Amino acid sequence: MTNSRGLKFFSEQPIALCLVAFVFVLFGMTCPAFSQTTSQPGSSKKTAPKQSKKATGKKDKQTQETKPASPSTPTPAPQEPVSKPAVELPTAGGSVVASPPLARSPKRPKQPLKFTSEERRLSTTTGTLWGTLLLPTTATTTASVPVLLILNTNTVYDRDGISRHNRDSSNYGQYLAEALAGEGIATFRYDTRGSGKSRDAYIDDDFHDFERTILDACGWVDSLRKDKRLGAITILGLSRPNDFGREGALAGIITAYRQQVDGLIMVAPDSRRWLRYMRSQAAATFPEGTAREIDSLASMLENGRRPQLTPKDGILYDLMRPSLQKYILSLNKYEPLAEIAKLTIPIIGVHGTLDFSIGDEHTRNMVAANPRAQYFSVKNMSFNLKDGNQDLAMAPMEKKKLPILPEVVDLFANFVWSIEKQQP
Repeated sequence: MTNSRGLKFFSEQPIALCLVAFVFVLFGMTCPAFSQTTSQPGSSKKTAPKQSKKATGKKDKQTQETKPASPSTPTPAPQEPVSKPAVELPTAGGSVVASPPLARSPKRPKQPLKFTSEERRLSTTTGTLWGTLLLPTTATTTASVPVLLILNTNTVYDRDGISRHNRDSSNYGQYLAEALAGEGIATFRYDTRGSGKSRDAYIDDDFHDFERTILDACGWVDSLRKDKRLGAITILGLSRPNDFGREGALAGIITAYRQQVDGLIMVAPDSRRWLRYMRSQAAATFPEGTAREIDSLASMLENGRRPQLTPKDGILYDLMRPSLQKYILSLNKYEPLAEIAKLTIPIIGVHGTLDFSIGDEHTRNMVAANPRAQYFSVKNMSFNLKDGNQDLAMAPMEKKKLPILPEVVDLFANFVWSIEKQQP
């Protein structure tokens, strides 16, 4: 194995982390596995900066943990994009017609609304998860307001978008939730296991797997359904290039299907299985020798063999250390194009023109796999849902000052207000 001491575990070397993160952004790539070790997150809270305007379109309650449904039967990973989607299993490359901007919903309030904040908890077998419900003042007891669940898969960032390393904390979760609450939409965001107030519910890497991530999201949907003030439920699956955040859209898709919610927003989804994604990132990011070793390790995992790596293996250990292999395998079981094809609800796939973490073709591939999906490209949007020109130019500790891009708020608000609650 290659001994890459200079790239040794990123979270132990803050300067190295910043340099590596810069390289990932520069090349539109990201390392799929940062440290999963939990620690006290940053605690700063800010009111979202004042929003300005419009989207550019292109096509204390408890819920008990329930047993997760069986995952889909694994199917072979798709090859590189082909010209037409398959019938049995949608594949990449179907034509996607850009959707025009959504018309402003007449249900949206003409003036920003005030809202209240409620903290909620979800009981699990390993500890309590915590989240925040923002409720517009227009809410009554008759399912009067729609709700957006901002799904979280990330152990580095908490419900607000604050990093436990307190670096590159953009507060995207808090700012988005507050902006949409002002538009009359209830929003719910939460700390996943290992982040924020839910950090104690994370035991260790061996315990963590993707099924548990889905299980937690399903538990939160159940909790929201019991609130008589809430109407149609839309899930936001936001993929982010850090820690295990790249699978956010996939988690949203699977949760939406299992819970039969009313609508789905997927931001920057990846249309490939996880190990195929890892191979692609490695080939574009690392030297040829290292990329070849990563490819070999991925093949071993696919064939049911577990590589026995040690810290001496440097970057290889960081990416595929034994304690992370369970999570990687549980995630690799899912074929994203097959999962999105199962949904029969309204869907929008969103990609920012300044989101360099993943290629836009993957959002298009996912949209092409479902006839109910529409594709939207938001000009200048970064993966933080902010103005990418400003986002990239700012120092990490300054990013939290930027508001959510107004076009994003417009797009999400119009879509959520267009969703009708499905009858049971």
